[in-house]
Amino acid sequence: MQVLPNYRDRITIDPAICHGQPVVRGLRYPVTFVLELLAAGMTDAEILADYEDLEAADLRACCAYAAERLKPRPPPDRHRTMDGTPIEEYDARRIGGPLSPAAFKVYLQSIGKLPPDPAPDPGSDINAPSR
Repeated sequence: MQVLPNYRDRITIDPAICHGQPVVRGLRYPVTFVLELLAAGMTDAEILADYEDLEAADLRACCAYAAERLKPRPPPDRHRTMDGTPIEEYDARRIGGPLSPAAFKVYLQSIGKLPPDPAPDPGSDINAPSR
C-alpha cells in the first residue's frame, strides 16, 4: 500500500475563495472540480495541458484529500452531553433533581446501564435465625 501524499500544503480553505470550498493552492480550482475531471476519465496529462496552473502533485493532493475525508470517523460520544456531563446524570437531573444513590442505581438499572440486582435465593431466608 502506498502512503498518500500530504495534501495540507496544496489544498486550502479560505472563506473568501469559492465560498470556503477546499481549493488547490488558492487558485480557485475546487477539489471537487478536479475530482470530477479525473472521474470523467481525463488523464493527468490532459488535465495539466488544459489547466496550466495545476501541477501533477495538485492532482494527487486532491485524491489524498478526498481519501482522508472519506475515512470512517469515530461516532460522537453519545454518553455525555455537550458540556461533558454523563448522560445518566443529566437524565437524573432532568427527571426531578438529584437522586439518592439508591434511587440513582434503580434509575440506571431501569435504562439498562446497570445490570439488575441478583434475585435472592428462594431456599434461604435472610431473616431466619442462624442455627
